[in-house]
Amino acid sequence: MERLSHVCFNVKDLEKSIKFYMAIGMKHAFDFKSRNKKRFGVYLKSGKGTFVEMFQLDKKGKKQYKPNSNMHLCFQVRDINEVARMLKRKRIKQQDRFKWGEFGELIFVSDPDGNKVEFSYYSKKNPLLKHMK
Repeated sequence: MERLSHVCFNVKDLEKSIKFYMAIGMKHAFDFKSRNKKRFGVYLKSGKGTFVEMFQLDKKGKKQYKPNSNMHLCFQVRDINEVARMLKRKRIKQQDRFKWGEFGELIFVSDPDGNKVEFSYYSKKNPLLKHMK
């Protein structure tokens, strides 16, 4: 693993949460937007290469963003295939593995308590990379 990349959580009021975290010193990195250009998630930079990722809960308090909509810990990795091989060797079951468009590839596993752990490979086109300098 290269570093702890981000923590992710769902929020009741995305705009209010963004204002709070920016008020305590975090910087806006980029947004997740729907096809109709509505913001439903955000990355805020907390330091060199470290982020808080947030997604808006719907009006009933349910998650909008799936499959990785619940809180998780993410590690940036250089080789996602090596991570997959390591998980197999250690008999750790992958719950999800998918490409993040042209931005990279993700693998999710669960820890013994059911908390999600993400391993992310970031391609050269990933918007996070420019914020990690």
